[in-house]
Amino acid sequence: MFAIAATSWFSGTVPAIVALVLGAFSFNFFFTPPLYTLGFTRTDLAYCAVFLLFAGIAIASDTMRRAG
Repeated sequence: MFAIAATSWFSGTVPAIVALVLGAFSFNFFFTPPLYTLGFTRTDLAYCAVFLLFAGIAIASDTMRRAG
């Protein structure tokens, strides 16, 4: 989350979205069972949804800060 917020703050929206996608895949690959696979289970979808929600809020707030 910090990496996505920092990328959005310093680089803009498009690099932050790239960081978001890479972060979601990294989280799934390294931290959710079965480890070291990119397969999604029903539980992974809940984790991913929360991650995407908070990251989207961080990106949107930085985008609004730049616009206003």
